[in-house]
Amino acid sequence: MATDALLRQWTLYKHLPRSGSGKTAAEITELLADQGIRVHKRSVERDLKFLHEVLQLDVDDSSKPFRWARRSDALGFTSAGLTTLQSLLLLTAEVHLKTLMPRSQMDALRPLFDEARAATSRRSAGEGIAAWPDSVAVVPTAPPLLPPEIVPEVLESVHHALLDRRQIHVDYAVRDGGRREWTLHPVGLVHRGPVTYLACQIDDQEDVLLLALHRFRAVQVSTFECRRPPLGAMAESMAMVASGFNDRGPIRLVLEMDAAAAKHLQEARLSEDQTVEASGSEDWVIVSATVADTDQLRWWLRGYGDQVEVLQPAGLRQWMAETMTEAAGYYQDD
Repeated sequence: MATDALLRQWTLYKHLPRSGSGKTAAEITELLADQGIRVHKRSVERDLKFLHEVLQLDVDDSSKPFRWARRSDALGFTSAGLTTLQSLLLLTAEVHLKTLMPRSQMDALRPLFDEARAATSRRSAGEGIAAWPDSVAVVPTAPPLLPPEIVPEVLESVHHALLDRRQIHVDYAVRDGGRREWTLHPVGLVHRGPVTYLACQIDDQEDVLLLALHRFRAVQVSTFECRRPPLGAMAESMAMVASGFNDRGPIRLVLEMDAAAAKHLQEARLSEDQTVEASGSEDWVIVSATVADTDQLRWWLRGYGDQVEVLQPAGLRQWMAETMTEAAGYYQDD
């Protein structure tokens, strides 16, 4: 029936990749079967030729079997079905992701954002909720860093490996300038600011490590299934990245802070048990909270400079004294 063919072509088109090496007719036939649409490969080939005539697909016909993909600038079938609320959420996400994702990844998402813009443009300019993206801004809490570029084929292969639970063979550039080749068992992706990390197990090692995705030079997806990660591995990886890769455990932090600098801590607290009390010094307060002693915490404390004094614990106070003394020495005249 014509409706069956339309549904098949619609589903086929939606699942064509926008980038990468594309998919063969055989791969698309399997994909349709996963969606409950069972059809012969020859029918898929006819559908692809029809869609190519109508929508100008990208086709790699340099060798057989041909590989098919959507054009990177092609709109999908979704813009007509997006509500204004869904569109504004996508456009708000675009504003936020600009500072978090490398250009190549943003380019891959751009057609989706363009569809959202097309949906909102059907309303009068500046009307109600359609004007919301113009009223929202995202400002980073630290100096904005340009996200490192990730090889598009690397990202696509890692995504496929995670979805299909497959091992990957990688060429990785380590920090000292050397290269390593490993077989990895992927666990998941962790984003921190502009950097994306792959939590994984290397070769036969049991420990879960974090590797920066932008240092992957090449990735080959294996046919072998990866082993199950240890229980809680993803949560531990998230905590490790959040801590700045060094968590020394919980401490009772006691600070004497400039009252103006500490004002925001009364609204965005360090912990549930945080207290802020008057200090013996004018215009200063005592802030106490139970927190994790992480590199992230120490970076945060150093950022306050002469507006904070660490009173407790003694070890952290000594570290701050040594660090600030050393930093002050950089500015002393010879």
